[in-house]
Amino acid sequence: MQSLIKTKTVVLPLALFGVAFWWYVNLWRDAPIIMSDSWGYMRSAFDLADGRVDQLQNRTPGYPLVLLLTGSQETPNRRLLFLSLILHFSSIWVVAGVLADLGISQRLLWVFYVVLLLPTFVEPAAYVLAENLTEFMLVVSFAGIVFWLSQRRGLWLLMAVTALSYTALTRPTYQLLSVVLAGFVAIAPKVFRWPRRIPVGATLALATVPVLVLLGYALSNHQKFGFFGVSPMAGVHLSTRTSGVVERLPDEYATVREILIKARDADLVQRGGEHNGYEYLQNPGVLAEVSKATGLEGALLARYLININMLLIQRAPQQYLAEVAQAFSMFWLPASTNLANMSSRNIQLLWSVLHFGVMSVSGATLIVLLGTAVYLANTKQSFRNGDVHGAFEVRLIRRQGAIYALAALIVLYGALITSLFESGNPRYRVPTDILIVSMALIGVTLLRRLTRITAVSFSTPRVSFRTTD
Repeated sequence: MQSLIKTKTVVLPLALFGVAFWWYVNLWRDAPIIMSDSWGYMRSAFDLADGRVDQLQNRTPGYPLVLLLTGSQETPNRRLLFLSLILHFSSIWVVAGVLADLGISQRLLWVFYVVLLLPTFVEPAAYVLAENLTEFMLVVSFAGIVFWLSQRRGLWLLMAVTALSYTALTRPTYQLLSVVLAGFVAIAPKVFRWPRRIPVGATLALATVPVLVLLGYALSNHQKFGFFGVSPMAGVHLSTRTSGVVERLPDEYATVREILIKARDADLVQRGGEHNGYEYLQNPGVLAEVSKATGLEGALLARYLININMLLIQRAPQQYLAEVAQAFSMFWLPASTNLANMSSRNIQLLWSVLHFGVMSVSGATLIVLLGTAVYLANTKQSFRNGDVHGAFEVRLIRRQGAIYALAALIVLYGALITSLFESGNPRYRVPTDILIVSMALIGVTLLRRLTRITAVSFSTPRVSFRTTD
């Protein structure tokens, strides 16, 4: 029996990953593929090749170090594709381990494997972009916290802290994720009634160590280049939230205002563009023109762009909120491109149906579970069963609920921060897609258990709602 279980949980998934690896390596012979944002990562990797940073880089060092490791800083090679595929398959493996530990059925685990091995989910591994690495680091952070909460072994906490630190150095969107997750860990014992309290020192380490790592990197940038921060691109990204109100810059910024309006308008009508004016500052020559007009460059120009964007937000807060709301809605749209779509509208439609199916299940379970949690909190009621089986069911429900909430917190954090400071491109959601799929499976399982135990509570005197646990 044990050998049969091992075959189902270890050997067969590894065989499936092996087949998928062979398939994608042969299917995507032109990968890894360079995108417009790839050049920034490659420049940063080339700068790091001699072991030091010689100029202020737009990209944080997380992904450039991977390019350097695979020798892809000048020309991306197949080793980068191999590593990216392995990272994605490893992410699936790690989350599947969490799901199995939560009591998710073997049938649903196979659904999890198959869905995440489809081209629409594997596609990021074929691009020279940071989404694939960010996914892996988020998954390791997630799994580390899950197993630390249940086992209290320091190794799991160390793994989570290290992964969160590297996540922030890979995608600055997640700079404060460790603080948010530490807050979750701090309140989890009360909300989900863990049998043991969480050590305060461990929670503080989870919150502070990744922040200290980022602080060290920011101080290094300040010491070398006069810029205190992890990336000078903050002002450029923030300009996507203010592109529609550039005209509201005061007259003291008249020269720069005209440069920005001209660039924004040109971006709106650019053939083949997005026609939203969001990327106008990244068009060739625009920043150089602003630099010439202001006499600022490097760190000073980066701070100047942040300041004028904050001024625009102050002058048009309602427009800013409208842009945030639009970005939040766009964030959940399909992200697959021609590589996964194989230049076929029918395949694109298939991936879109799958995407919205997963999003619908995840969203529906989130709404229902939130409603259930609010009801139980307002009525001060909880499930309790007098027999051993019922007590085990209750503990499992609470644990599944806690892990579901943890996954949802990571996903929603990314959505909110992206919407507040960037354009809401669905590409930025891709690193959390694996957690969204896991939310769908946990949510379905959790609702089935809740339905079953609720039905028993109304038919058996030994099972009831009680105010104590």
